[in-house]
Amino acid sequence: PECFARNKELVDWLESTPQPPSPQAWLQFREDQYRRWIDGNQTPPPIESIEDVDPRLRTPGLEQAMNKQKIEKMLAGYSPFDVLTGRAMVDVLNKIDPDNSCSLANSDDFLEDEDIYE
Repeated sequence: PECFARNKELVDWLESTPQPPSPQAWLQFREDQYRRWIDGNQTPPPIESIEDVDPRLRTPGLEQAMNKQKIEKMLAGYSPFDVLTGRAMVDVLNKIDPDNSCSLANSDDFLEDEDIYE
């Protein structure tokens, strides 16, 4: 989050500073960042979703990585058996898209015709 917050500040500063910035302007910007982020230990707001990232800094790869991380966090509490049987993924899919309901297939759904065992 600090990286994105500081990069947003840089983009804002570059957009508001006459181009090209003077060496003194660069030095003032750097000193301000250092004073607040390093010496002052400023804390950025958390990033929970791609919406929390400034639109100028968003990329398709970033959104994909954030979605992957979100799914990995959701899967962290499941046992290997739950992952292998698909239960974990069904739960994750239902959390990600609550408008659609996923469920595990039951073997009885595939074996409706009981004549095959006789």
